[in-house]
Amino acid sequence: TALPILGASDCLGFPARGSHFVLHQTLPDRDKRAFAMTSYSVENLTYLVVSNHYSWTSKSHNTTSDVYIWDSLLRKFEFVRSFPTIAATHSDAFKIGNQQYLSMANHGSSAMSSVIYRVEGPELIVHQEFLARGASQLKAFYHRNQTYMALCTGISDSTSIYRWQTS
Repeated sequence: TALPILGASDCLGFPARGSHFVLHQTLPDRDKRAFAMTSYSVENLTYLVVSNHYSWTSKSHNTTSDVYIWDSLLRKFEFVRSFPTIAATHSDAFKIGNQQYLSMANHGSSAMSSVIYRVEGPELIVHQEFLARGASQLKAFYHRNQTYMALCTGISDSTSIYRWQTS
């Protein structure tokens, strides 16, 4: 029997045996279509980034993605700020040394920038941009003590791999 396809607001809690996940919090969609999430910690504070792909109000992919912070007193995530994105499809939190970064893949049929941000608490400072059409992922990975960044696109026929170079 096929299961119904549901949005996040329609999720059903099916019975589970033993340890399992229970709904803790529902984040407001803030008039946007969430496409991906990632989290990171800075100075013992946990942040959650919601990558938004589309704005229902403006009927546009030119929208914003949202940053939330874990409020330990309220025991839930609270909205901190938005930052501009264009049809965001993927976000990834990663560290190089002690510095936290966030990558955001922006998708589009024309060339646009996917961005790596340097994280300073809730502030995101543009560190590097990658011009590409149809970015679907901008993902950091590590191999033999070296950091790499993969830029995957859904439009072109290649994936680009970049190596971190210290200046």
